[in-house]
This record gives sequence, structure tokens and C-alpha cells, in this order.
Amino acid sequence: MSRVKSVKDIPYEKARFLKALEGAHGMIYTACSASKVPRSNVYDWIKIDNDFAEAVKETREGAIDFTESKLFDNIKKGNIIAQMFLLKCIGKHRGWIDKTEVEHSGSAVENITVNVVANKPLAKKD
Repeated sequence: MSRVKSVKDIPYEKARFLKALEGAHGMIYTACSASKVPRSNVYDWIKIDNDFAEAVKETREGAIDFTESKLFDNIKKGNIIAQMFLLKCIGKHRGWIDKTEVEHSGSAVENITVNVVANKPLAKKD
């Protein structure tokens, strides 16, 4: 993939990339490969062209919307993994979260006590 040769090619290059981005469901690397536009060009355009940056953002948001709709399709079908995933993402305020609890005693700087519980006894050394 070579950089754009001339300024007049930029609008065409951007349009070609955006079309490929839509077909690639918002995946920039895939769209760059399909459109033969270097990733460095895309990231440069995002920095300097607000309209282009917004088009990229909207395309990627569309991909998220599509994926969310597929998640809900799976939830409706009774897919327990999809149900748990959704609850862990948006049900945190109701306790649907994987978390590790660590209790300690003493000050935070000194005298920390750690209790380790093992499922089986450690092997004895001879």
C-alpha cells in the first residue's frame, strides 16, 4: 500500500476507504486492505478532517449497533452466555459483575495480613 500520490486523489481515496469500512463492519485494518489505503493515511485524515473522522466514527457505531442486535437475537433464543454477558456489562449496579474481594488488616503501608486458602495440602519436602 502506497501513500496517496496527489492531493486531487484524496477525496476519491477517502470515499473508497469509507465504502470499504462499511463493508468491513468498521474494522479499519480490514478496510485499509480492501481499499488499498495505508492506515497511516486514514489516521492522518482522522486528525485533520472532522467530516471524515465523523464518518469513520458513525460507521464504527453502526457496527456496534449491528453487533448489539445480534446479541439480543441470541438472548431471545435463550443463549445463557449472551444473557450473562449483557448482565455483566449493563447490570453491574445490580451486582452482575465478576469481582475479586481482598480483605486486609492493619494499615495500608505496614502489617498487611494475607490468608491463602488452598484446595489441597502442599506436598511435603523430604
